[in-house]
Amino acid sequence: KVNESLQKLIDANMAKDQFLSIIAHDLKSPFQALLGVSDILLNDWENLDDEHKLELIRDIRRTSNDTFKLLANLLVWTKIQKEKLLVSIDEVNVHELVESTLKISQNHARVKGIRVSNEISSQLKVNTDENMMATVFRNLISNAIQYTQSGGKINISAFETNDGCTFCVADNGQGIEKTHILEYFKKGNRKKMNGNSSAFKGLGLLICKDFVEKNGGEIWLETEKGQGSKFFFTVPC
Repeated sequence: KVNESLQKLIDANMAKDQFLSIIAHDLKSPFQALLGVSDILLNDWENLDDEHKLELIRDIRRTSNDTFKLLANLLVWTKIQKEKLLVSIDEVNVHELVESTLKISQNHARVKGIRVSNEISSQLKVNTDENMMATVFRNLISNAIQYTQSGGKINISAFETNDGCTFCVADNGQGIEKTHILEYFKKGNRKKMNGNSSAFKGLGLLICKDFVEKNGGEIWLETEKGQGSKFFFTVPC
């Protein structure tokens, strides 16, 4: 009984750390957008006309509102989860989920002049954990925006197979050369990373891999230097 109680405490503490990591990482993108827009206002105030100033202030208001909703949703979710991450399967309209997710990232992309296209059919529905999939999309899109140069583009697409649906977040950035990321996201690799996950230096991607696999899917990366990156992940029907 003592050993069981100790294990429960260890599991609960690990879950708490993971929840805090998820919340912190998911809030990075909207705050980057807020900082970007506020920098424009501070540095170019004299050169902006009144309409442009108002539009940027509206952007700050929208991003703040969407970020508050995201934080509230994450806190409710972690409260429901309690001691460990539980997968709750529901029918999810993926196009709508991505559109909602893009509200958090739009301003950061706009500041960098990056065009983000949601090419997923508005009719596509899958059975998955909505909050986990939203987190996967948030992290992959945020990651793509961060590593895509100004004026670039990001496409989010999907196609159906006999086993389920495959989603793709593709950018035309500089590509990924880091060996540890390439190895960890090699197709078919379900090996868990040993040791402290912080050594990976890619918490968002670790979360994506964990959540996709908890939902019975697989995630992998295709990338080439100077040609961008494509993250694929599957969700069973």
